[in-house]
Amino acid sequence: MWSIVKRECRNYLKNPVFYIGAVLVFIGVYMQLKPYLQLHYFADEKELEKAEEQFGNEGVEGGYIPCKSQRDRYGAALKQIEKDLQTPGFGMSSKEAEKVTASMEHMSEEEAAAYLEKNYSFIIGKAYFAHFDLKKGTLEEVNDYIKERMDEAPYTHYFAEKYADFFGLFMVFYSIILLAFLFFEDMKKNTYELLHTKPVSAFQYVLGKLGGGMAAMLAVTFVITAIFWQMSLQLGRQAGFPVNPLDIWKAVCLYNLPNLLLIVCVYGGVSLAFKSPLPAVPALILYTIYSNMGRRNEEGVFGYYGRPLAIMVRFPGSFLEIEPPPMAAANQAAMLLFSVILAGACIFLWKRRRVW
Repeated sequence: MWSIVKRECRNYLKNPVFYIGAVLVFIGVYMQLKPYLQLHYFADEKELEKAEEQFGNEGVEGGYIPCKSQRDRYGAALKQIEKDLQTPGFGMSSKEAEKVTASMEHMSEEEAAAYLEKNYSFIIGKAYFAHFDLKKGTLEEVNDYIKERMDEAPYTHYFAEKYADFFGLFMVFYSIILLAFLFFEDMKKNTYELLHTKPVSAFQYVLGKLGGGMAAMLAVTFVITAIFWQMSLQLGRQAGFPVNPLDIWKAVCLYNLPNLLLIVCVYGGVSLAFKSPLPAVPALILYTIYSNMGRRNEEGVFGYYGRPLAIMVRFPGSFLEIEPPPMAAANQAAMLLFSVILAGACIFLWKRRRVW
């Protein structure tokens, strides 16, 4: 079994796709995490304004903090409505738009939606206001909010979950491409028949192949994670934030490795069932799309809340407010269980097709 694992690892090390894909994964993850690697306490209002221009209004890195009350959320929505009324579709001046929103300040969300639809053909529903959970903070508010969140958990805790999110996303596509090579040569007719005449048990062959594919994934995971681990520790300490060296590794083990293992086992099962790994490619792409789809919650707000047996775990939302989807822990346990079942199915299929 170990000789098969070593052989597969050597094959991947000779494959240029292995290195090109790993570099692309690193670049993709870095571009997504770059704003969070630059988080720090703001020195003055000018720096805060510059951050908003650079990162926008999606989170604390741009100077936006959570609304603490429903009226704060309503006020943030009115500011956006004021901007929308100045677009070519409505053609209002800034003063006209400001006058409209000023008249709506004491309305309820339902009254505001009805008022805009009746008088300005601006059609929105109650769910519209639920999206405005962030507001532009003052220098003191933003720094106090950062400190409050850092008192609750270290910087690396938040960074680790965002890292697991984007690393998992890019690694799924990388593994779909790379693992197609795992069984490709073995499923050719002459090689397939020859392998069944060798004195290698089904257990040894299947676990050797699956282990080789997983070892390649682990190597890429370790190298890329080690780089971001070092970056998060160094930049977190420079910003004066508390850090925990284990956070990023725990997140990867919990949210990424079970999913990669399942992808390896899916390739094994499909390859042995169809005598080709290629049918697994479109199937896993569709599986990835399903896993990444959002849905509406009880309030009608569209977002990512997790899906049963999703092959990735997403952590949407602002940096210091992210939480795992409600079903994340159970889902990851299910990934491990299905991986074991698929590995057993692979061994069964290989035994059934021996020719001696």
